[in-house]
Amino acid sequence: MAETTVVSFRVDEETKQKIAEISEKLQLSGRDFVEFLIKSAELAVQEKENDFGSNIKEMFMLTNRIFEVYKHTTEQARTFISEAEKKAEEKAKEAEAKIKELEAEITALKDALKKAEEEVNKAVAEKEEAIRKAEEAERKAKEAEKKAEVLEKSYLLLENVYEILRVKEQQQQAGQE
Repeated sequence: MAETTVVSFRVDEETKQKIAEISEKLQLSGRDFVEFLIKSAELAVQEKENDFGSNIKEMFMLTNRIFEVYKHTTEQARTFISEAEKKAEEKAKEAEAKIKELEAEITALKDALKKAEEEVNKAVAEKEEAIRKAEEAERKAKEAEKKAEVLEKSYLLLENVYEILRVKEQQQQAGQE
């Protein structure tokens, strides 16, 4: 690549603005714009020097047309990119809204699950308490049944003892008579 150097020159503000506008429209850097101007000037000089002026003029017009097509294509690309960015931004916003909606739904489901777990734990605790009470009642019933058996045997024993005592008393009374 050739060595570069800085070139500067003074122009009025209006010319400076025109250079900036044209450079921007053609999407040329300052260096590229100066090269374009030089090539255009060289073509103009050759046109004056040569008899091929009409050909050069036509080439100059074609070059200008190429730049116009390039500029138009660039503007279309910018528009397309801008629209694509807007659509992507809208999709991103929609996705964010959907994510927030799903997060809210997940939170609600987690709360419902927690509540259901609490209810299940409560029901399990109640069931365990009912089982414990039933087992306690069954144990007490067995104890009462055993006590009833003991009492029944004691009663039968007492009845037998009473009967024996009554029979002995009758024998004693019959022996005394």
